[in-house]
Amino acid sequence: MGPPEVAPGGAPDYAAPPMSAPDEASVRRLVKQAVERALGPEPGAKSAPAPAAPRPVSAKRVALGADHGGYPLKEVLKRAITEELGWEVYDCGTHSTDAVDYPDFAAAVLDGVTTAERSPTEDR
Repeated sequence: MGPPEVAPGGAPDYAAPPMSAPDEASVRRLVKQAVERALGPEPGAKSAPAPAAPRPVSAKRVALGADHGGYPLKEVLKRAITEELGWEVYDCGTHSTDAVDYPDFAAAVLDGVTTAERSPTEDR
């Protein structure tokens, strides 16, 4: 990566290039690798692709949240965690690409993680 381009007026342009949408298969593979690295492989798990039908719901849960910019990736992660790992997902929002403030959703994830009585599939 070279030096930043110079914008009109002589100032360097440090704007980040637009991000491309993540490939869902790649996200699923990375999620599985990260979980296996953190928790170890599932007993009896094979390296073969995940089955088409979701596994039975497990006692493992995760809270997910994102602002409008992360909404598409959150949806991919939610499907991968549910379908490939069999975990329950507590979706803390946002539920669209409408502009929102990320701290609201970070607080919701924190609340979802620290409140054990909350139903993990209950959406905000």
